[in-house]
Amino acid sequence: MKNHSAYRRLREAKGFTLMEILVVMVIIVVLATLTISIYTWLETRKNEQATESIVRKIEMGLESYHSDHDRYPYGTEAPFNNHGVAVANGEEYSSNVVYMALFGDHKNEGVPSRDTTIYNDELNPSTQPKSNPTVREVHVKSKDGRPVTLYILADPWGSPYRYRLGSEQSIPTRTDRARNLKMGNGLNPDYDFWSFGKDGDSDLKDPHAPENEDDIGNLPKF
Repeated sequence: MKNHSAYRRLREAKGFTLMEILVVMVIIVVLATLTISIYTWLETRKNEQATESIVRKIEMGLESYHSDHDRYPYGTEAPFNNHGVAVANGEEYSSNVVYMALFGDHKNEGVPSRDTTIYNDELNPSTQPKSNPTVREVHVKSKDGRPVTLYILADPWGSPYRYRLGSEQSIPTRTDRARNLKMGNGLNPDYDFWSFGKDGDSDLKDPHAPENEDDIGNLPKF
């Protein structure tokens, strides 16, 4: 009996066995992996919900704008505003067209122009949170080389929202003395407005591309 008790005390004095340490390490790794996965999922879902909310508000503003002007904003394809370089064709700075139209900042000065209608006052650059603003200031050059400040809309992942005029919407253009009509290049008949989603990537030419699966907006699902 004495020998058995002495063996137990000796075994306990040696601490954990290698197998027990390995089991504990595996449990810690599994718990850490689960914690990171859950946090990543929650963060992604939070950003997705924020993006969906912004898209809905932009859609409401664009419909109000259309109700007043009988058209959706088309940007500088038309020669009526030569301050910016953005156009409603889905490229990187295309959301500037939406910003100017809905916040009434037609000169990209960060404030609404005089006697203009504000369709979304949440697009005010001066009231944006510093950590992750929706409205962001970018500095580019116009076609003639002049420095230009633009305000664009960015999603929670930091990628610019994209905007395209719809396929059934006309854009006034002028070539010499003739006045022509150019149609928008959107997939929808009215307009396209969307985020590239978490992966920050989208294929503007192929709507069936896998990069488009996590896009958030009003693009049709094929």
